[in-house]
Amino acid sequence: MKSFKNKFLYFIEKVPGDFFSNTLIYLCEHDGNGAFGFIVNQPTDFTVSKFLSSIGSKSNNHITSFERLMRGGPVDLDKVFMLHNDRSISNANTSPLTDRLFLTSAPDVINSVNTNAGPNKFKLFLGYCGWSANQLESEIKNNSWHVIDANTDLIFDEPPHNLISAVSEDLGYDLSNISGESKKVH
Repeated sequence: MKSFKNKFLYFIEKVPGDFFSNTLIYLCEHDGNGAFGFIVNQPTDFTVSKFLSSIGSKSNNHITSFERLMRGGPVDLDKVFMLHNDRSISNANTSPLTDRLFLTSAPDVINSVNTNAGPNKFKLFLGYCGWSANQLESEIKNNSWHVIDANTDLIFDEPPHNLISAVSEDLGYDLSNISGESKKVH
Protein backbone atom coordinates (compact mmCIF):
# COMPACT_ATOMS: atom_id res chain seq x y z
CA MET A 1 0.00 0.00 0.00
CA LYS A 2 1.29 3.43 -0.95
CA SER A 3 1.06 5.89 1.93
CA PHE A 4 -0.13 9.43 1.32
CA LYS A 5 0.99 10.61 4.76
CA ASN A 6 2.30 14.21 4.71
CA LYS A 7 0.58 14.97 1.41
CA PHE A 8 -2.04 17.52 0.47
CA LEU A 9 -5.38 16.31 -0.87
CA TYR A 10 -7.38 18.60 -3.12
CA PHE A 11 -11.05 17.72 -3.63
CA ILE A 12 -11.61 17.38 -7.38
CA GLU A 13 -15.36 16.86 -7.56
CA LYS A 14 -17.21 20.08 -8.35
CA VAL A 15 -20.44 19.43 -6.46
CA PRO A 16 -22.10 22.63 -5.21
CA GLY A 17 -22.72 22.51 -1.48
CA ASP A 18 -20.53 19.46 -0.90
CA PHE A 19 -18.74 19.62 2.47
CA PHE A 20 -15.36 19.09 0.81
CA SER A 21 -15.89 21.48 -2.11
CA ASN A 22 -12.74 23.56 -2.70
CA THR A 23 -10.88 22.00 0.24
CA LEU A 24 -7.19 21.40 0.70
CA ILE A 25 -6.43 18.77 3.34
CA TYR A 26 -3.10 18.05 4.98
CA LEU A 27 -2.91 14.30 5.57
CA CYS A 28 -1.31 13.58 8.97
CA GLU A 29 -1.57 9.81 8.86
CA HIS A 30 -2.32 7.13 6.29
CA ASP A 31 -1.78 3.42 6.82
CA GLY A 32 -3.64 0.12 6.58
CA ASN A 33 -6.05 1.22 9.32
CA GLY A 34 -7.20 4.36 7.52
CA ALA A 35 -6.24 8.02 7.30
CA PHE A 36 -6.80 11.37 8.97
CA GLY A 37 -5.96 14.99 8.33
CA PHE A 38 -7.16 18.57 8.55
CA ILE A 39 -8.75 21.01 6.13
CA VAL A 40 -6.13 23.78 6.03
CA ASN A 41 -7.88 26.39 3.90
CA GLN A 42 -11.21 26.98 5.67
CA PRO A 43 -11.20 29.21 8.75
CA THR A 44 -14.21 29.48 11.03
CA ASP A 45 -15.69 32.80 12.13
CA PHE A 46 -14.00 32.47 15.54
CA THR A 47 -10.63 33.97 16.39
CA VAL A 48 -8.28 31.80 18.42
CA SER A 49 -8.46 34.27 21.33
CA LYS A 50 -12.28 34.19 21.32
CA PHE A 51 -12.23 30.41 21.28
CA LEU A 52 -9.63 30.18 24.05
CA SER A 53 -11.50 32.68 26.21
CA SER A 54 -14.64 30.57 25.75
CA ILE A 55 -12.80 27.69 27.46
CA GLY A 56 -11.47 29.92 30.24
CA SER A 57 -8.04 30.89 28.93
CA LYS A 58 -7.04 34.56 29.16
CA SER A 59 -5.29 36.06 26.17
CA ASN A 60 -2.37 38.43 26.25
CA ASN A 61 -1.04 37.51 22.83
CA HIS A 62 -1.94 39.75 19.88
CA ILE A 63 -1.49 36.89 17.39
CA THR A 64 -4.49 35.02 18.77
CA SER A 65 -6.70 38.08 18.33
CA PHE A 66 -6.60 37.80 14.52
CA GLU A 67 -5.64 34.14 13.95
CA ARG A 68 -8.77 32.10 13.10
CA LEU A 69 -9.80 28.73 14.46
CA MET A 70 -9.81 26.39 11.46
CA ARG A 71 -12.54 23.97 10.37
CA GLY A 72 -10.51 20.76 10.51
CA GLY A 73 -13.20 18.43 9.24
CA PRO A 74 -16.54 16.80 10.00
CA VAL A 75 -15.32 14.25 12.58
CA ASP A 76 -15.13 14.93 16.36
CA LEU A 77 -16.27 18.55 16.16
CA ASP A 78 -15.97 18.80 19.94
CA LYS A 79 -12.18 18.26 19.82
CA VAL A 80 -9.43 20.78 19.12
CA PHE A 81 -6.10 19.89 17.54
CA MET A 82 -3.00 21.96 16.90
CA LEU A 83 -0.42 21.75 14.15
CA HIS A 84 2.73 23.65 15.11
CA ASN A 85 6.42 24.02 14.29
CA ASP A 86 8.05 23.88 17.75
CA ARG A 87 10.15 20.74 18.20
CA SER A 88 11.05 21.78 21.77
CA ILE A 89 7.52 20.98 22.97
CA SER A 90 7.91 17.56 24.49
CA ASN A 91 4.62 16.13 25.59
CA ALA A 92 3.02 12.69 25.58
CA ASN A 93 0.21 14.16 23.48
CA THR A 94 2.51 15.71 20.87
CA SER A 95 3.48 13.68 17.80
CA PRO A 96 6.06 14.60 15.18
CA LEU A 97 4.63 14.47 11.66
CA THR A 98 7.81 15.69 9.97
CA ASP A 99 11.03 17.18 11.33
CA ARG A 100 9.31 20.62 11.25
CA LEU A 101 5.65 19.82 11.88
CA PHE A 102 4.01 18.52 15.05
CA LEU A 103 0.49 17.55 16.09
CA THR A 104 -0.98 17.90 19.57
CA SER A 105 -4.28 17.95 21.37
CA ALA A 106 -2.72 18.71 24.77
CA PRO A 107 -4.71 21.49 26.49
CA ASP A 108 -1.58 22.99 28.08
CA VAL A 109 0.11 23.38 24.69
CA ILE A 110 -3.05 24.78 23.10
CA ASN A 111 -3.50 27.27 25.96
CA SER A 112 0.18 28.25 25.80
CA VAL A 113 -0.37 30.25 22.60
CA ASN A 114 -2.28 32.78 24.68
CA THR A 115 0.74 33.59 26.84
CA ASN A 116 3.48 33.73 24.19
CA ALA A 117 4.89 30.54 25.72
CA GLY A 118 3.61 28.34 22.90
CA PRO A 119 4.86 27.74 19.38
CA ASN A 120 5.37 30.82 17.21
CA LYS A 121 3.69 29.17 14.21
CA PHE A 122 0.51 27.19 14.79
CA LYS A 123 -2.98 26.43 13.52
CA LEU A 124 -5.86 25.26 15.71
CA PHE A 125 -8.43 22.93 14.14
CA LEU A 126 -11.92 22.05 15.26
CA GLY A 127 -12.56 18.45 14.23
CA TYR A 128 -10.72 16.45 11.59
CA CYS A 129 -11.20 14.48 8.37
CA GLY A 130 -11.09 10.70 8.75
CA TRP A 131 -11.21 7.69 6.46
CA SER A 132 -11.60 4.02 7.37
CA ALA A 133 -9.29 1.31 6.00
CA ASN A 134 -9.14 1.46 2.18
CA GLN A 135 -11.72 4.27 2.00
CA LEU A 136 -9.27 7.00 0.93
CA GLU A 137 -7.60 4.71 -1.60
CA SER A 138 -11.02 4.00 -3.12
CA GLU A 139 -11.89 7.72 -3.27
CA ILE A 140 -8.54 8.51 -4.93
CA LYS A 141 -9.05 5.68 -7.43
CA ASN A 142 -12.50 7.13 -8.20
CA ASN A 143 -10.89 10.52 -8.93
CA SER A 144 -12.37 12.37 -5.94
CA TRP A 145 -8.98 13.59 -4.68
CA HIS A 146 -5.83 14.98 -6.28
CA VAL A 147 -2.75 14.01 -4.23
CA ILE A 148 0.07 16.57 -4.01
CA ASP A 149 3.41 16.72 -2.23
CA ALA A 150 2.84 19.00 0.76
CA ASN A 151 4.88 22.14 1.31
CA THR A 152 3.97 22.37 5.01
CA ASP A 153 5.46 25.86 5.36
CA LEU A 154 2.46 27.11 3.38
CA ILE A 155 0.10 25.97 6.15
CA PHE A 156 1.58 28.63 8.44
CA ASP A 157 2.92 31.21 5.99
CA GLU A 158 -0.09 31.71 3.71
CA PRO A 159 -3.52 33.00 4.68
CA PRO A 160 -6.05 30.14 4.45
CA HIS A 161 -7.98 31.81 1.61
CA ASN A 162 -4.76 31.92 -0.46
CA LEU A 163 -3.53 28.35 0.13
CA ILE A 164 -4.94 26.80 -3.03
CA SER A 165 -3.41 29.59 -5.13
CA ALA A 166 -0.06 29.22 -3.33
CA VAL A 167 -0.02 25.44 -3.82
CA SER A 168 -1.03 25.94 -7.47
CA GLU A 169 1.87 28.36 -7.92
CA ASP A 170 4.28 25.82 -6.36
CA LEU A 171 2.96 23.14 -8.73
CA GLY A 172 2.95 25.28 -11.85
CA TYR A 173 -0.72 24.61 -12.65
CA ASP A 174 -4.07 25.77 -11.27
CA LEU A 175 -5.67 23.18 -8.99
CA SER A 176 -9.12 24.66 -9.55
CA ASN A 177 -8.91 23.60 -13.22
CA ILE A 178 -8.45 19.91 -12.42
CA SER A 179 -11.28 17.53 -13.16
CA GLY A 180 -11.59 13.86 -12.28
CA GLU A 181 -10.75 12.92 -15.87
CA SER A 182 -7.35 14.69 -15.78
CA LYS A 183 -6.31 13.63 -12.27
CA LYS A 184 -2.73 12.59 -11.71
CA VAL A 185 -0.86 11.68 -8.51
CA HIS A 186 2.29 13.68 -7.68
